[in-house]
Amino acid sequence: MNLETTKKKKKKKKKKKKKKKKKKKKKKKKKKKKEKKKKKEKKKKKKKKKKEKKKKKKKKKKKKKKKKKKKEKKKKKKEKKKKKEKKKKKKKKEKKKKKEKKKKKKKKKEKKKKEKKKKKKKKKKKKKKKKKKKKKKKKKKKKKKKKKRKKKKKKNKKKEKKKEKKKKKKKKKKKKEKKKKKKKEKKKKKKKKKKKKKKKKKEKKKKKKKKKKKKKKKKKKKKKKKKKKKKKKKKKEKKKKKKEKKKKKEKKKKKKKEKKKKKKEKKKKKKKKKKKKKKKKKKKKKKKKKKKKKKEKKKKKEKKKKKKKKKKKKKKKKKKKKKKKKKKKKKEKKKKKKKKKKKKKKKKKKKKKKKKKKKKKFQMSIIVQGYIN
Repeated sequence: MNLETTKKKKKKKKKKKKKKKKKKKKKKKKKKKKEKKKKKEKKKKKKKKKKEKKKKKKKKKKKKKKKKKKKEKKKKKKEKKKKKEKKKKKKKKEKKKKKEKKKKKKKKKEKKKKEKKKKKKKKKKKKKKKKKKKKKKKKKKKKKKKKKRKKKKKKNKKKEKKKEKKKKKKKKKKKKEKKKKKKKEKKKKKKKKKKKKKKKKKEKKKKKKKKKKKKKKKKKKKKKKKKKKKKKKKKKEKKKKKKEKKKKKEKKKKKKKEKKKKKKEKKKKKKKKKKKKKKKKKKKKKKKKKKKKKKEKKKKKEKKKKKKKKKKKKKKKKKKKKKKKKKKKKKEKKKKKKKKKKKKKKKKKKKKKKKKKKKKKFQMSIIVQGYIN
């Protein structure tokens, strides 16, 4: 027993020593990792600082460039303005010079005309003293006629050109009118075709409905016809009641409108009396204020109307959903009623088989008379 205990103790000691060694190694590794991390962080920080410095430098450079560009643009604009101003001044000077030249020319022409007139007068006086020659007179007349003809020719040419222009315009107008007429005719034809198609469709539908009704009525018996007649009477009575209600509502509306008109007329009369007592200057000021108030009221009314419309739309949507649910319930009720009626009819048929064979011809004759009526 002692030997076994000693062996166990030795083994335990060895294990403890090994464990201690392992712990030391782990600590060393952790330290190394921490140091590496610190170094990496330092490097990252340095890189960030460098990048930030570069960015700042770039920004400064960009700002400087922008400033330079702005200055250059301003200079160019100023230069353009100066050039434009110079051009304007030159143009003005040239215009002035031209005007002055024209004035001078006019003056010269006027002087020449005056001088010619004076000379002509002098010549006429001299000719009166001398004997006039017939040949000279004829020559002068011919010259004058030639000049007049030239002028007339020019005038005639202008008139002809104007006439041609007018003719062209008239032709264009006629063409446009023709095109319009053609378009209208095409539209009319299309409308007629559509109407014809609609009529044909309606006729077909009517024919189909008639055929279906005839088939159903032949199968039905005397008792069902009586029920239909009662339903028709009820429908007619309902329609009459609706019409009466509408008439009553219209009468009420008319009465309300008449009352409103009377009130408005009374108000207008009162306002007129008050205005006559006041001065004219005061009237003008009040009119302006009233116009402003009216405009504000109109704006408020429009806003209210828009809000009401939105609310109405929402309400309508809700109502539609309710109606659909009601319709579904009604349909389900009708189906249940029909099923019950069918069961009852089958029982009656079994009891009255012998009597039907005798009265078949008589029933068919009554059905035909009902169609004719």
